[in-house]
Amino acid sequence: MPYTTRNDALTPKQTLSLDGDHLTIAPVEGTVKRVPLAEIAQVWLSYQPTRDESQRFVCTLVTRAGAKLPFTNREYRGLLDFVRHDAEYSAFVREIHHALRKRKDVTYHGGVGAARHALGSGCLVLGLATALIAVAVMLASMGFVLIATLKIVLIAVMVPGAMRWVARNKPRIYDPRSIPPELLPPGAGA
Repeated sequence: MPYTTRNDALTPKQTLSLDGDHLTIAPVEGTVKRVPLAEIAQVWLSYQPTRDESQRFVCTLVTRAGAKLPFTNREYRGLLDFVRHDAEYSAFVREIHHALRKRKDVTYHGGVGAARHALGSGCLVLGLATALIAVAVMLASMGFVLIATLKIVLIAVMVPGAMRWVARNKPRIYDPRSIPPELLPPGAGA
């Protein structure tokens, strides 16, 4: 089953499909690219939310030559205008896993690399500590109670999303027959 998406403003809309032992990437305009499945060395699934897209998931296929072929569960249509294709994305990710799982030379990675995960987690802790110190200083000065209250509310709203990123993107290797559910859009079916 083909999957059509546009990752961002800089990439064209494209249709990905499995055709026998090839992955076909057909942009709306341009040259069709056929990648032999034997050239795919890694599959990376990650949760990559943005300020405007809290449920953005990315599948990146990495070839033996190091080329990265990413696609997401949503389609870019314009500035802050996205359409999610959760069920179609999940079905296509499962189809890729099914096509590749017989190959013993493909590795399946969940989350992000260890260095990126450590950096993201460290930034979360540092940001939270800095915000809490700023709130304490404002409360101590007693002139900024409203601002301090707003900062506390902002922290309370932002921390759960950041913690979700840390938990879902924990670096790991997984079995292609058992895709981690937290790395696929919720409610996209099994």
